[in-house]
Amino acid sequence: MGHEWMAFDGRLIQTRAGIAAAAARRWEQAERHYHAALQLAEALSSRIEQADLRRLYARMLLDRDQPGDRERAQSLLSKATDAYRNIGMPRYEALSSTLIAEAQ
Repeated sequence: MGHEWMAFDGRLIQTRAGIAAAAARRWEQAERHYHAALQLAEALSSRIEQADLRRLYARMLLDRDQPGDRERAQSLLSKATDAYRNIGMPRYEALSSTLIAEAQ
C-alpha cells in the first residue's frame, strides 16, 4: 500500500493519477487507476473518497462514451448520489444528479 497512499490534501494518489490519465484521454490507464483507488478507498472506509471516485470515474466513462459506458456511469453516479446524500453534501449530490441526466 505504500505508494498508493494519500497526497498532502487527503486525496488518494491513485485518484489523482486517474484524473490525470482521464484528462489526457488515456482511458485504459484512467480506468485502472480509478479501479485501484476505489478498492483502496473501500478498504480504508473513506466514504467521501468513494463517492468522489464514483463521480470522477463516471465522468471519465461519459467522456470516453464506448458501448456500455453510459450504463456503467449511471450505476456509479447512482451510488455517488446516495453517498453524497448520506454524508450531507448537497452540492455534490446535485452535481452527480446532473451527470445522471447527462448519462441518459
